Amino acid sequence: MSRVTFQDAANLIIAVAGSRNVKDSAATVREYALLPASKPLIFGVGQETITRGSTFGDALAALLEAVPASADSFSGEDGDWVTVSLFGPDPRAVIEIMRRGEELSTREYAKSRKRGDPSPTFADLQFISRFTQITIGHVGTLVAG
Repeated sequence: MSRVTFQDAANLIIAVAGSRNVKDSAATVREYALLPASKPLIFGVGQETITRGSTFGDALAALLEAVPASADSFSGEDGDWVTVSLFGPDPRAVIEIMRRGEELSTREYAKSRKRGDPSPTFADLQFISRFTQITIGHVGTLVAG
C-alpha cells in the first residue's frame, strides 16, 4: 500500500487552492509548486537547523510536516500563525509566518524574470486563495498518521 507524502499533500492543496477549474489542476500544480523562493525557510529542530523551501511546493510540504509537530505554539490568541496566499492568474505565492516574540517573516514565490523578458500580463481581475495554519495543521496531521 502506498502512503501519501507531505509533498503529495502540498500538491493537493495547491491544486484545490490555486485552480479555478478542476481540469486545470495538474497545470496549476506545475506552475505554483516550482515557483522559486525569495529566501528559503529555516527551521530550528533541537540543535539542528533545517533549510527547506527553495520552491513553493517544498515550502508548503515543509510546513505540513512542521506545523503539527509544534501545534502547542499555534494555540491561543497570542499563538504563532501562518498564512499562505496564492495569487493568480499570474502565478505567485506568499507565506507569512509570525512566531511569538519575533518579527513577521515573509517568503515570496514568483517566476524569476530576466531583463528583456516580457512583463507579466496585467490582470485587472485577480484572485487570491488564502489558508492558514489551521488547514496546514489538519492536513499535516492526517498525512503524519
